[in-house]
Amino acid sequence: MNSVLNRLQSISRSFQSLPLWVRIWIAGWLVPVNAASVFFLDTPIGFWTAISAGLVGISNTWLAFRLRGLSRALAFPHLAVWVPLCLVIAARLSGPDAETMGRAEFLYGAIVLATNTVSIGFDLVDAFRWIAGDRSVPGPGASEQA
Repeated sequence: MNSVLNRLQSISRSFQSLPLWVRIWIAGWLVPVNAASVFFLDTPIGFWTAISAGLVGISNTWLAFRLRGLSRALAFPHLAVWVPLCLVIAARLSGPDAETMGRAEFLYGAIVLATNTVSIGFDLVDAFRWIAGDRSVPGPGASEQA
C-alpha cells in the first residue's frame, strides 16, 4: 500500500511540475472532453470515444505508475488510439450519416475531433523527442529515465 501511495505522490508531483498551460490543457480540456463521451454512449461517436478514452486511460495510468510520473512515452498510447478515433469521427461527420445525425452528436464529434487532433500534434512532438532519447520524467522523485 505504501508503494502505491508513493507512486501516486510521484505522479502528482510530476503533473504539478508541468507548465500551467499543459495542466489546464490536460485536466481542464482534454480529459473532460473525452470523458463527456459517457453522455453520448447511445451514439457511434460517443461509444467509440468512450472505448478510446478507456484504452488511453488504462494504458497511460499503467505507464505513469510504472515510470512514477508523466513521461513523453505517454504519447504512444494517444497516437495508437486517437489517430484511428479521429479517422472514424471524420468519416462519420463527413459521410452519408452526417445529414441524419443528431445535432448534439455532430457538435460533440466536432469537438472531440478538434481536441484529439491538437493532442495528436503535441503527442507527435513528444514521441519524436522520446525516440530521440528524451526519456526524462518531470517532477521531483520521478524516475530519471522512462
